[in-house]
Amino acid sequence: MKNYFILCLLSLCTIVASAQKSESLHALQGQIIANSKDSTLMRKLLTKISAQDTHPDSTFKYGDFLIEQSKKSNFTRIHANTSYHLGVMCTTKGTYSRALYYLLEAEKDYQTLRDYDKLGQIYSTIGNTYLGIGNKEEMYHYFKLCYDLGVQQKSNKYKAYGAGGLGNYYNEVGQYKQSNAWNDTALVYFRELGFKVGCAILTINSTTNYRKLGEISKAKELIQTIEKDIIQMDFNYASFLFYKEKGDLDMATNNTQSAITNYHSALDKILPDNAIHNISEIYKSLSEAYEKAGNAQKSLKYLQLHLNYKDSVFNEESNRQIVDITAKYVSEKKDAEIKLLNRENALNKSELSRKKTIIYASIGGGILLAIMLLFFIKANIQKNKTNQLLAQQKIIIEDKQKEILDSINYAKRIQFTLLASDNLLNTQLEDHFVYFEPKDIVSGDFYWGITKGTKSYLAVCDCTGHGVPGAFMSLLNINFLNEAITEKNIEEPGEIFNFVRTRLIENLSADGSQDGMDGILICVDKSTNTISYAAANNGPLLIHNNEIIATQNDRMPVGKGIKEEPFQTFHLSVQKGDFIYLYTDGFVDQFGGEKGKKFMHNPLKKLLLSIHQEPLLEQRLILKKTLLEWKGDLEQVDDICMIGLRV
Repeated sequence: MKNYFILCLLSLCTIVASAQKSESLHALQGQIIANSKDSTLMRKLLTKISAQDTHPDSTFKYGDFLIEQSKKSNFTRIHANTSYHLGVMCTTKGTYSRALYYLLEAEKDYQTLRDYDKLGQIYSTIGNTYLGIGNKEEMYHYFKLCYDLGVQQKSNKYKAYGAGGLGNYYNEVGQYKQSNAWNDTALVYFRELGFKVGCAILTINSTTNYRKLGEISKAKELIQTIEKDIIQMDFNYASFLFYKEKGDLDMATNNTQSAITNYHSALDKILPDNAIHNISEIYKSLSEAYEKAGNAQKSLKYLQLHLNYKDSVFNEESNRQIVDITAKYVSEKKDAEIKLLNRENALNKSELSRKKTIIYASIGGGILLAIMLLFFIKANIQKNKTNQLLAQQKIIIEDKQKEILDSINYAKRIQFTLLASDNLLNTQLEDHFVYFEPKDIVSGDFYWGITKGTKSYLAVCDCTGHGVPGAFMSLLNINFLNEAITEKNIEEPGEIFNFVRTRLIENLSADGSQDGMDGILICVDKSTNTISYAAANNGPLLIHNNEIIATQNDRMPVGKGIKEEPFQTFHLSVQKGDFIYLYTDGFVDQFGGEKGKKFMHNPLKKLLLSIHQEPLLEQRLILKKTLLEWKGDLEQVDDICMIGLRV
């Protein structure tokens, strides 16, 4: 339950998080470098990176650039808002040392600006960061600052955040009755604000306290009061807390199987948010539940997952960084207080020293001018040497880059020879189209086919990664598919996927990695005129009589994953004139449109339904044109692979 108030603050964050179809991030960066005093360009870049949470690497790359530029130009508001946004992202993901670096910078800026609304948010967020670290003293300090600020400014919002945070503090130190008293105080304010999510999570926090006090009946009665609200609000973190606490109550009453079910529901809710600390916590609970149920193998599995995630949050280096950042901030804060106390005394002395300063300045100015002249001459000599060295290095880098590109282009030719050939597709799939658009030169998506006897196989798959790593995975998976059919004589699509998964785990998963692929493998048996298929996290799209027919798939990858049950072989009931589409997630995951959002599955299904009667070549052109218009100036985020065929 350690990130509750972070989520509250994220819901109120004043930074606009809507992508606009305008200049690219790189182009804006170039404009800012050329116009370093243009605050409008900086605010535009901040707006764009605030919509890039699904791309944290580019968010931090351009965010750090914006922090540096705004500091140089004394744009305190932009510096503060950017630092705060990056700090919230780090705290949400559980990278606490990096979060403190940004958040403490933002706190100094908001104090300078006397922005009390932002100070309330920053106090609450820093309190949650120290909660994640386990530093109870600093956690209490910042939540108390938040609550006191709410009282001073007569703000129910920050009285609510502060009170809820203090409830978390007293829970951490084992004073559960006092924790519930603060929770009840926060509930009053959240109800006045109409914040249902906050009310629900505080109720769960109070349930936890009653459970720890041994009042199980009261805890069960309390948590049942919010079950309907949790389902209706569809809020991942609140649902995670709800199912986690239900599991804990089951463990307290020795209802182990029910606890395991609830813990898995909690895991399903928190995995999409990639909140590392909470994922680690639920893995630990699953390990304990399976141990109590007598399943040592699964208990060990989830314990290892817990330790892996925990190590990514807390390690010696992170703890050292946290201590260093906190000490640096405290030192800077004390220095600022000393400067403030000395300022008035310095003003009184300034008039007395003014005349001396003029004399010393004249002498010093002459000396400085001579030093600068010498420095300029030396710097000019060094600059010429540096320019010559840079010119030589530029030639070397360009040669190396050409060698790398030549190698990747050669790898592309190799990869394309392993894809399904035009001759094979034209022979086995008379009426079809292929839309294949790698993100980079080589691709992690692939389409592959083979014929054996009366059966023709066609696969459309998405391997882990894209570019060169994805291409290596695609070559490996194509090899295993060939091995399953031609060497092992496996015929059922589901059994073929089972074989490929086994080979992947044997070769790649010894170190715990979860590389593999999602995809569809169909089998057309001309002797029986039937179509069967296997589907990993993605099923085919069937259109019959101008209607989309639902198809089945197994919700697990071909590779090591949380779920590793046998793949099923499904069957398609088709008639002449029906249309089947096989595609990966590159098209639906592409960002674009006016709001910079993903294309999504339902719009793609509607598009395919509207064009499926068109000629095959026309369908491909429509799909490509639609994606280009949707993407606009944004970069392609993933490989795209789609095959359409008419029965």
